[in-house]
Amino acid sequence: MFSLALLSSAALAIGAYAQSSVPLTDTSTGMAITYQAYSDPFWNITIGFSLPEPNSFPNEFIGLISFPESYSYAGISLGSEGMVYGLLLGAWSTGEGVPGIVSPRYTTEYVYPDVFFGPQISVIRTSTTNATRTTLNFRCQNCTSWTDGSLDPTSTSAFMSFAVATEAASVIDPTDVASDLLPHNPNDINFFTVDLASAQSSDYTNIINFLNNNHLLNNVEEL
Repeated sequence: MFSLALLSSAALAIGAYAQSSVPLTDTSTGMAITYQAYSDPFWNITIGFSLPEPNSFPNEFIGLISFPESYSYAGISLGSEGMVYGLLLGAWSTGEGVPGIVSPRYTTEYVYPDVFFGPQISVIRTSTTNATRTTLNFRCQNCTSWTDGSLDPTSTSAFMSFAVATEAASVIDPTDVASDLLPHNPNDINFFTVDLASAQSSDYTNIINFLNNNHLLNNVEEL
């Protein structure tokens, strides 16, 4: 375990070199979704965001997270201070050929993050794990504001971080959205920025209408 001061210093140091997002279009869902996405070459993880235009679908986004199948889980912190005070989205596989789980978590200390009640996360049915990768596309409602923080949809450089668990069996019950998670190595993290302003999509309403036509795993992960 390490202190907030140490992590904040690390965040500043690493953040100076953190790369920003670029456009990435994914057609695997059956309808093209253009994300602002960050791909980390060392950890082989891709994280993306597609946002609605203002005043259309408040407090939500469509997310993408893709990582090697060998990882037990990957997690995103939407906050600017690493693990603490940010909405955490933990993602893991539930088996090859089927969609996985995205679980909302929150903590104010460097301890096991509790399940966070409020966000409603629906995984898109085409999400899957194959022999090499777990890829999850998901709708995240009630996800842009939380205790002690929020996303600014006008930001061109929203500061975020991710962590990965490379050790086997770090998810105690992969079928449970509220499963206990074993800690990841504190070095298995990185920081990045996302151009949320450019992530706003004029096609968001059409995408949601398409996904609502039986393309979402409805309420599987509603807490």
